[in-house]
Amino acid sequence: QSGRFFSSVELEATGVDLAARGLAVRAEEPAITTTIRTETMSLPARWDVVEAAAIRTSFDPGYPVEDLQPRDVKRLASEVRIARMAGSLDPALLGGSALAADGAPVVIDGNALTGNHRIEAIRRAYGQGGERADLYRGFVAGEVQRLGLKADLGTMKQPLLIRTVDR
Repeated sequence: QSGRFFSSVELEATGVDLAARGLAVRAEEPAITTTIRTETMSLPARWDVVEAAAIRTSFDPGYPVEDLQPRDVKRLASEVRIARMAGSLDPALLGGSALAADGAPVVIDGNALTGNHRIEAIRRAYGQGGERADLYRGFVAGEVQRLGLKADLGTMKQPLLIRTVDR
Protein backbone atom coordinates (compact mmCIF):
# COMPACT_ATOMS: atom_id res chain seq x y z
CA GLN A 1 0.00 0.00 0.00
CA SER A 2 1.96 2.94 -1.29
CA GLY A 3 2.00 6.00 0.93
CA ARG A 4 0.71 4.18 4.03
CA PHE A 5 2.69 4.37 7.24
CA PHE A 6 2.73 1.38 9.56
CA SER A 7 2.99 1.49 13.33
CA SER A 8 5.89 -0.29 15.03
CA VAL A 9 3.41 -2.93 16.28
CA GLU A 10 2.24 -3.64 12.71
CA LEU A 11 5.84 -3.82 11.49
CA GLU A 12 6.90 -6.21 14.25
CA ALA A 13 3.95 -8.47 13.42
CA THR A 14 5.22 -8.90 9.85
CA GLY A 15 8.45 -10.54 11.02
CA VAL A 16 10.37 -8.70 8.28
CA ASP A 17 13.83 -7.54 9.33
CA LEU A 18 13.72 -4.01 7.98
CA ALA A 19 17.21 -3.14 9.24
CA ALA A 20 18.66 -6.06 7.24
CA ARG A 21 17.02 -4.56 4.14
CA GLY A 22 18.60 -1.17 4.86
CA LEU A 23 15.29 0.45 5.83
CA ALA A 24 14.84 2.69 8.82
CA VAL A 25 11.82 2.82 11.06
CA ARG A 26 10.89 6.13 12.66
CA ALA A 27 9.98 5.86 16.32
CA GLU A 28 6.95 8.10 16.12
CA GLU A 29 4.18 8.47 13.61
CA PRO A 30 5.15 10.88 10.83
CA ALA A 31 3.94 14.44 10.80
CA ILE A 32 1.75 15.64 7.98
CA THR A 33 3.54 15.14 4.71
CA THR A 34 3.84 17.38 1.70
CA THR A 35 5.31 17.22 -1.79
CA ILE A 36 8.08 19.51 -2.96
CA ARG A 37 8.68 20.19 -6.62
CA THR A 38 11.95 21.13 -8.25
CA GLU A 39 12.56 21.80 -11.93
CA THR A 40 13.14 18.09 -12.56
CA MET A 41 11.29 16.08 -9.90
CA SER A 42 8.79 15.88 -7.07
CA LEU A 43 9.93 14.76 -3.63
CA PRO A 44 7.86 13.59 -0.67
CA ALA A 45 8.69 15.52 2.50
CA ARG A 46 7.48 15.80 6.06
CA TRP A 47 7.06 18.88 8.21
CA ASP A 48 9.20 19.30 11.30
CA VAL A 49 10.38 21.94 13.76
CA VAL A 50 14.00 21.90 14.91
CA GLU A 51 16.49 24.25 16.52
CA ALA A 52 17.85 26.54 13.80
CA ALA A 53 21.40 25.75 14.96
CA ALA A 54 20.81 22.02 14.39
CA ILE A 55 20.68 22.43 10.60
CA ARG A 56 23.95 22.78 8.76
CA THR A 57 23.88 25.34 5.95
CA SER A 58 26.33 26.04 3.15
CA PHE A 59 27.72 28.79 5.40
CA ASP A 60 28.67 26.30 8.14
CA PRO A 61 31.85 24.21 8.41
CA GLY A 62 31.36 20.58 7.41
CA TYR A 63 28.55 21.26 4.94
CA PRO A 64 28.78 18.89 1.93
CA VAL A 65 29.19 21.70 -0.62
CA GLU A 66 30.04 19.47 -3.58
CA ASP A 67 26.96 17.31 -3.02
CA LEU A 68 24.34 19.93 -2.24
CA GLN A 69 25.36 23.53 -3.07
CA PRO A 70 28.26 23.77 -5.50
CA ARG A 71 28.41 27.56 -5.49
CA ASP A 72 30.31 30.26 -3.64
CA VAL A 73 28.17 31.57 -0.78
CA LYS A 74 30.89 33.68 0.75
CA ARG A 75 30.27 36.53 -1.68
CA LEU A 76 29.18 39.99 -0.62
CA ALA A 77 25.89 39.45 -2.44
CA SER A 78 25.04 36.59 -0.06
CA GLU A 79 25.72 38.76 2.98
CA VAL A 80 23.56 41.57 1.59
CA ARG A 81 20.76 39.11 0.79
CA ILE A 82 20.82 37.62 4.30
CA ALA A 83 20.88 41.03 5.98
CA ARG A 84 17.96 42.24 3.86
CA MET A 85 15.93 39.08 4.53
CA ALA A 86 16.60 39.19 8.29
CA GLY A 87 15.59 42.84 8.53
CA SER A 88 12.30 42.29 6.73
CA LEU A 89 11.62 38.67 7.65
CA ASP A 90 8.11 37.75 6.51
CA PRO A 91 6.90 34.49 8.06
CA ALA A 92 4.16 34.18 5.43
CA LEU A 93 6.92 33.47 2.89
CA LEU A 94 8.56 30.79 5.08
CA GLY A 95 5.81 28.20 5.34
CA GLY A 96 4.00 26.07 2.82
CA SER A 97 4.97 26.09 -0.83
CA ALA A 98 4.94 23.40 -3.49
CA LEU A 99 8.31 24.71 -4.69
CA ALA A 100 11.59 23.81 -3.01
CA ALA A 101 12.97 27.28 -3.78
CA ASP A 102 10.21 28.96 -1.74
CA GLY A 103 8.68 28.49 1.69
CA ALA A 104 10.17 26.57 4.58
CA PRO A 105 13.74 25.36 3.98
CA VAL A 106 14.20 21.82 2.70
CA VAL A 107 16.56 19.61 4.71
CA ILE A 108 18.20 16.25 4.00
CA ASP A 109 20.37 14.42 6.54
CA GLY A 110 20.53 17.53 8.75
CA ASN A 111 21.85 19.67 5.88
CA ALA A 112 19.95 22.44 4.10
CA LEU A 113 19.15 21.25 0.59
CA THR A 114 17.41 24.54 -0.27
CA GLY A 115 16.92 27.59 1.89
CA ASN A 116 20.48 28.20 3.07
CA HIS A 117 19.97 31.97 2.90
CA ARG A 118 16.52 31.67 4.50
CA ILE A 119 17.96 29.74 7.45
CA GLU A 120 20.80 32.22 7.89
CA ALA A 121 18.32 35.13 7.79
CA ILE A 122 16.10 33.44 10.39
CA ARG A 123 19.12 32.78 12.63
CA ARG A 124 20.17 36.40 12.27
CA ALA A 125 16.66 37.68 13.04
CA TYR A 126 16.61 35.56 16.19
CA GLY A 127 20.06 36.86 17.13
CA GLN A 128 18.91 40.46 16.71
CA GLY A 129 15.72 39.81 18.67
CA GLY A 130 12.78 42.12 18.32
CA GLU A 131 9.66 42.12 16.21
CA ARG A 132 10.87 39.99 13.28
CA ALA A 133 12.06 37.19 15.59
CA ASP A 134 8.83 37.35 17.60
CA LEU A 135 6.72 37.24 14.44
CA TYR A 136 8.58 34.19 13.13
CA ARG A 137 8.43 32.39 16.49
CA GLY A 138 4.67 33.03 16.62
CA PHE A 139 4.31 31.80 13.05
CA VAL A 140 6.13 28.56 13.90
CA ALA A 141 3.90 28.07 16.95
CA GLY A 142 0.84 28.46 14.72
CA GLU A 143 2.19 25.96 12.21
CA VAL A 144 2.96 23.44 14.97
CA GLN A 145 -0.67 23.64 16.03
CA ARG A 146 -2.11 23.69 12.49
CA LEU A 147 -0.03 20.75 11.29
CA GLY A 148 -0.25 18.76 14.53
CA LEU A 149 3.53 18.63 14.96
CA LYS A 150 5.19 17.50 18.15
CA ALA A 151 7.59 20.23 19.19
CA ASP A 152 8.33 21.57 22.66
CA LEU A 153 8.59 25.22 21.67
CA GLY A 154 8.97 26.25 25.31
CA THR A 155 12.43 24.69 25.42
CA MET A 156 13.57 25.77 21.95
CA LYS A 157 15.76 28.86 21.59
CA GLN A 158 15.35 29.32 17.83
CA PRO A 159 12.60 27.08 16.43
CA LEU A 160 12.79 26.58 12.68
CA LEU A 161 10.02 25.14 10.48
CA ILE A 162 11.50 22.80 7.87
CA ARG A 163 10.49 20.28 5.25
CA THR A 164 12.57 17.11 5.51
CA VAL A 165 13.24 14.74 2.64
CA ASP A 166 14.85 11.32 2.98
CA ARG A 167 17.48 9.81 0.72
